[in-house]
Amino acid sequence: MKQYQNWLAQYLICRRDNDHAMAVELAESICAFWQARGNNAEYTKWQKVYQDHLQQTT
Repeated sequence: MKQYQNWLAQYLICRRDNDHAMAVELAESICAFWQARGNNAEYTKWQKVYQDHLQQTT
């Protein structure tokens, strides 16, 4: 859980700074974290966040 909290803090900083490329990487890590734990609700939520930032990088 400590790793998740670290990623979340970094993600929030990236979002604040409009650094979509870094936000994509962090959201992808967070997705994998929740998928490995079998939490489909959180996985789905972060998958959407990942896709939103990915679209903004192109």
